[in-house]
Amino acid sequence: VKTCEQFLNDGAGKPVIFVIKKNPHALRGLQAIMEQLHSSGEDYPTLILDDESDHPSLNTKRNDDRGSTIHRLICDLRKSISQNVYLGYTATPQGVLLSDPKTPLFPRNFLWLLDPHNKYVGPDDFFNGMSSMLLCTIDPSEFPNPGDKEVEAVLDQDDSPKLQEWQLSVIKNWKKDGPPPSMYSALIDFVLTGAVRWWREDFEEEPDFPDHSLMFHANRLKSAQRDIGEVVETAWDVCSRAILDLINRGFIYDQDNEFDIRIKKRWERIEANIQNIRYDPKDRPRLVFLIEYIREIISCVSKNHDEFVRDGIRIVNSEEGSELPYHLEKGKGRPPKALILIGGDLLSRGLTIEGLCVSYYLRLARKPSVDTELQRCRWFGAKKDFEDMLTLHIQPAHQRMFKDLADHNADLMRQVKETILKGFNPMQSIFMLNTRDSYQVTGYS
Repeated sequence: VKTCEQFLNDGAGKPVIFVIKKNPHALRGLQAIMEQLHSSGEDYPTLILDDESDHPSLNTKRNDDRGSTIHRLICDLRKSISQNVYLGYTATPQGVLLSDPKTPLFPRNFLWLLDPHNKYVGPDDFFNGMSSMLLCTIDPSEFPNPGDKEVEAVLDQDDSPKLQEWQLSVIKNWKKDGPPPSMYSALIDFVLTGAVRWWREDFEEEPDFPDHSLMFHANRLKSAQRDIGEVVETAWDVCSRAILDLINRGFIYDQDNEFDIRIKKRWERIEANIQNIRYDPKDRPRLVFLIEYIREIISCVSKNHDEFVRDGIRIVNSEEGSELPYHLEKGKGRPPKALILIGGDLLSRGLTIEGLCVSYYLRLARKPSVDTELQRCRWFGAKKDFEDMLTLHIQPAHQRMFKDLADHNADLMRQVKETILKGFNPMQSIFMLNTRDSYQVTGYS
């Protein structure tokens, strides 16, 4: 507090910036500091910036006058500061717009829409304009999920297993019977698209490859993620050996070899995407041009063979490790340039995965909400430079649901933009949030 007062009262008008996490301990501590600062009667104009203001800043205790913990503490923080402005920002404002207008965190005064920049690839690209290029279908028979008619029919039976137990048993069977075909396809895509991306760079003697990543997001349970990690390890061994064997045979395909045919089909798909977007022949490599880069990708992932999780295959959760320290130097803890990630909740929101190019997504709630599901779409981002390399492996039920979510989101953004252009503030506006059977707008609470 004394240090803050020195900065604030030295006559130079130096600002003081606090950066804290939204947890009870940090918020209570900051409130105590603010109360002490203002105890002398001084006014210190304060701007409160709330990152991800839809989570967990909203009041999720509908029948409790005190409100949920984080919401209440942010409100208390505002009360402890004599002159303050609260500015929240989020990519998914559905919950914010449906919150109580009387709360101190409701955007009473203004809304502002931040349009994505021209490098951004988002919902409309994946699930409308470019879906035929970017989406690859995981057969519903590989994994039970709500939204599939056959799965729903089983779940409706009196003696049906619980969905979570069913899903966990399927993952266990992958360990016993072998990985599903779609997992092999995703890993092959990862190697081939990474090789193209690295080939496109103007390499010197010490090439600085761009980060290239694959994400497996299938289950929130840590035990399941551990099992999936073992399955990915098995699938990676098989795929990497098959690709290297094909290279050693000069890309002479054996029509009786299952993996030769799978690799051939995955490359044909990538090649077609390149031709749809890249008109310059020098941006269209032949497969034989990629040999050294394919070897580099495989080598980068496969280091530390004696470990269960290799340097390039990592589980991301609170037990296995929750950070990707890209700011560190190579060899001093920085993730490798080719990286395969397995995880759940930590992959859902806020974690930056550099160079995420291929995603394998199986997680689907019985009644998904727009804001939660769109936050889990880590495959969105500033990826226009390699949009012909992007691949999302999902099931048909996901495709239908995300298509509906993309349409919902586009309609809401249109309404917000219209409100801004007409000069209305949120207290003067009514937003029509479209709903469909495949989703709910936000969490019930």
